[in-house]
Amino acid sequence: MSLKLKEEERMTEMILEYKNQLCKQNKLIQEKKENVLKMIAEVKGKEQESEELTAKIQELKEEYARKRETISTANKANEERLKGLQKSADLYRDYLGLEIRKIHGNKLQFIFTSIDPKNPESPYMFSMSINEA
Repeated sequence: MSLKLKEEERMTEMILEYKNQLCKQNKLIQEKKENVLKMIAEVKGKEQESEELTAKIQELKEEYARKRETISTANKANEERLKGLQKSADLYRDYLGLEIRKIHGNKLQFIFTSIDPKNPESPYMFSMSINEA
């Protein structure tokens, strides 16, 4: 009978030891599960952040394209205006002998040499002062 008791005690100890091991393993599994859930939450957060950043980048690209188009349109308009001004300046220079000089004191001097057809070498001039007002 004592053999049976010893064997039962040993079995009981083994069962308790297995239970303890199972409890430890269950705790480890629970900790790992919690860690995995945290990691999944972090990954989802990063995915959402990545999507938000991608959307923001797309918005910025679209805004950049709009601004680039606006600048391109403005540059074309400025080129056209510059061509018109250059054409006007060339006409005034060729037909009226216009010459514009900058003189002291932020003044411009306009000289016309071809105004009088009887005396084409006779210059006509005036000065203009430019100020902020």
